[in-house]
Amino acid sequence: MLLFNVTFLRCHPKSNISNIVFEQAYLFSKVIISAIAFGGKPLEILKRALCREFLLIMGPNITTEVRRNFVGKLGLKMDQVDLVLSTT
Repeated sequence: MLLFNVTFLRCHPKSNISNIVFEQAYLFSKVIISAIAFGGKPLEILKRALCREFLLIMGPNITTEVRRNFVGKLGLKMDQVDLVLSTT
């Protein structure tokens, strides 16, 4: 059973992002799904994106794929999925 808590995706409140030069990154759906399902390096990358260390680019095809896998394979509820996707 997957215990889901989106609070671990939040940026550290003392992060200083005012002097960061934004670079863009396109993450494949597998990286985003692995971040939530398993943690590890994919989660670190997602956290960096949420802390605005770089600009995360997600098109509708990635969002659709992530949503389908979160609900179908990970058994998350749609409101949980929407919360994660709205955070990114």
